[in-house]
Amino acid sequence: MNPISIFCPVTNRSVETGIETNWSTFFKLRPFRMRVRCPQCGGRHEMAVREGYLARSEAGLDSGRPQENPQIESLLAKLAQN
Repeated sequence: MNPISIFCPVTNRSVETGIETNWSTFFKLRPFRMRVRCPQCGGRHEMAVREGYLARSEAGLDSGRPQENPQIESLLAKLAQN
């Protein structure tokens, strides 16, 4: 599992949301919004999940992603083009 992180719009520093998920679930959650209490600026930020990113876990960058999954690879390729 990897934590979903965002960038604080006030400090532009990385903030973990406290939500941990795998790659496939993260892509399903992208249309939804989340609220995060920010330890960087003390405020509350509401933003779309798609504005966040999966941070590296201690086990490694791809630990939450199934190996050799063509659907995930296709989605990642599309994101890289945007």
